[in-house]
Amino acid sequence: MIAESNLGELSARVVIMRRDATGAVVPMCGVGEAGLADSSAVLVAPTSVSHEVLRAIQRSSVPDECAGNPWFDQHRALVFIEGCCVVDGHELHYDEGFGVYTVEGE
Repeated sequence: MIAESNLGELSARVVIMRRDATGAVVPMCGVGEAGLADSSAVLVAPTSVSHEVLRAIQRSSVPDECAGNPWFDQHRALVFIEGCCVVDGHELHYDEGFGVYTVEGE
């Protein structure tokens, strides 16, 4: 879900996902509902990522793992492969210490 504040900030709830050794998409941290909770984040524009990136995230679908769960049914998935995820042509990066970010100018 994207929310807009009176300050022009946008926010989006996401679940940070990765591909496991079998190729399945799984939460970055753990498994099941606990893994979804541990892998969830709120991205804020323009602080975390740009408004354009958040709008692209909003256009993506809610993953099946989240759709049937009232705690996560507004979350979108960001699937990272080797620390990178592309959303509508924008390259996002993930680092355990920094979380999700973009490199200025991307």
